[in-house]
Amino acid sequence: MPLRIQSEARGGAVCSLEMYAADGNGTAAFFGSLFGWGAAPTMPAFVAFDPGAGIGGVFQSHTPALPAVAYIYVADVRAKIAEIEAGGGKKIGDPMALPGLACFGYFEDPSGTTMGLIGPEA
Repeated sequence: MPLRIQSEARGGAVCSLEMYAADGNGTAAFFGSLFGWGAAPTMPAFVAFDPGAGIGGVFQSHTPALPAVAYIYVADVRAKIAEIEAGGGKKIGDPMALPGLACFGYFEDPSGTTMGLIGPEA
């Protein structure tokens, strides 16, 4: 199952979810057996999940301190990070591209909540 990012997502919409799971394959099997979610390993420490409708995402096993991250769809991740910083937020690392899929970036809002951005590859 390929990682699905909502192609119909409009700018500013929450479009994906990343959740911590120490055992991504086991967690994927749990949700699959109970709720019918599809899942597939994507890269080390990540297992993509697709509930069949709504928001898909990944289980990640590398950052237990970050149990869940919602991603907001934007047309230009790098430009939006600059706007976030100008508006009082804080960039977390540099945006990165996942070839053939999307560009990702992370930020904290002024209250310290961590969120992600996802958009087309730049």
